[in-house]
Amino acid sequence: GKKIKIVIAPYLASQPSYDQLWLDHFERSTPAATQAGQSAMGIISQHGLPVALIAGDSWSGRVKTVTDRLKPKMTAILKRKGYGNIRVETGPEGFGDMLEDPDNMVTSVSELFAQARAEKRAVAIALPIEFLAENTDTLFAHAALMFDGLPGFKTYQGPPDGVDWSKPYVRQFQQGQTLQIYAGSPGSDDQARASQALASGIGTLFKK
Repeated sequence: GKKIKIVIAPYLASQPSYDQLWLDHFERSTPAATQAGQSAMGIISQHGLPVALIAGDSWSGRVKTVTDRLKPKMTAILKRKGYGNIRVETGPEGFGDMLEDPDNMVTSVSELFAQARAEKRAVAIALPIEFLAENTDTLFAHAALMFDGLPGFKTYQGPPDGVDWSKPYVRQFQQGQTLQIYAGSPGSDDQARASQALASGIGTLFKK
């Protein structure tokens, strides 16, 4: 018969350490420009939801705060890497294809890769900020949606033997002038940093 007090801590992605995890990962995944002023696109990739569910999803209402913090910092990283014509966009990996989004209400990661190719950008790097570990979405289902038709991709191909899962599983596809990079989820070496962000959020509930 005791009353239980339920306290909800700030969400993990509200912590600066969560931002830094992804910014460090993005910087490591982005090659330096080979010529001055080359153009680049950074893509903050999200899992995605059916369009009809987005309005009622609590995370979808908060994630723009996170992406708005990341975009200028990703732009600064691309500038440090030597790029001069820069776009940083956000798009879903799933639920943005013709079947799930026939009215083209959202711009998917696949469509952003296509835009980067059409703009003849030197590089386009997708950073999956909602995935802390590889799973069937990142490895197979979303991969089929994002990479279908790119040189060297086979639908539902498994990771090669000998992948070091302590590191991000990065995939690269060269098409025309554009190198398309999927930065992969953090490997086990970086996943502890997400735990630190979670601990920081919980820590805000306690008096120092």
